[in-house]
Amino acid sequence: MTLPTALNFLAPLPGIGPMTGVTVEPLDESGMLFAARDDHDRRLFLLDPAPYFADYTPEIPGESLTELGTQRPDLYVIVTPGSGVDGPSANLLAPIAVNPAHGQALQIILGEEWPVRAPLS
Repeated sequence: MTLPTALNFLAPLPGIGPMTGVTVEPLDESGMLFAARDDHDRRLFLLDPAPYFADYTPEIPGESLTELGTQRPDLYVIVTPGSGVDGPSANLLAPIAVNPAHGQALQIILGEEWPVRAPLS
């Protein structure tokens, strides 16, 4: 998966609000961790979940796929850096689905039971 250098969120992100015109830059050479920043300097850390969560296969609702314009979006999870004894964690309940051809993105709140703070180890 290759995350586009710009994303356009089609709907506000729950708890964050509208983020349009987001620029994306890789934070590591492996191409798995990214920073997405908007014009108001709000930043999200996005991660390719596959290397960390091999069994992560969420069901993306059909209406979200239609809105994104693809039946096979790339999925990323939002990472929270953590502090103190808590290390970084990933939000598996609300992934970011991306149409890699157009940079359109949606945060999907899944109906399945996935953790909001899955530890990264």
